[in-house]
Amino acid sequence: MTYLDAHYTDYAIAQCYPMQTLAQGCSGSPARQNLTGGRAIQAPEWKFTISGDYSPALTDKLRGIAQFNWQYQSSLNFGLRDPETFQSAYHIVNVGLGVRDADHRWEVVGFVNNLFDQQYFASLVNTAGNFGNQQATQALLPRDFRRYGGVRLSVNF
Repeated sequence: MTYLDAHYTDYAIAQCYPMQTLAQGCSGSPARQNLTGGRAIQAPEWKFTISGDYSPALTDKLRGIAQFNWQYQSSLNFGLRDPETFQSAYHIVNVGLGVRDADHRWEVVGFVNNLFDQQYFASLVNTAGNFGNQQATQALLPRDFRRYGGVRLSVNF
């Protein structure tokens, strides 16, 4: 678990984000905004992971497997107070069921990652103005941006 209280203590001349207006806090020449006291970019306040693995005996030679993983991240901004690069808080839940050899030589687990299909981004970049006077945001999608599942076979030797 991580609690991060990351704020700018003195950042009075930060660059403005693309197409930021005076009403949105961009002023002066050269154009700038005051981020003093604001949360640092890419710094969620909370982030944690909880995992569990339960393996009861099924027979003398086999054990069952129940796996659970829950990841949480609070909201953050990928840009300098840019509303186009705001990422809402999200939860990712991964589960698995299977069997393993009592001596841990092998295991087979069926799994589903991102069980509740939470869509989130690894990065957001405001590219407004790069394509004329159009608003544009580019997103980097992580591997588990959508729900997926499969079967995992592990062998130890």
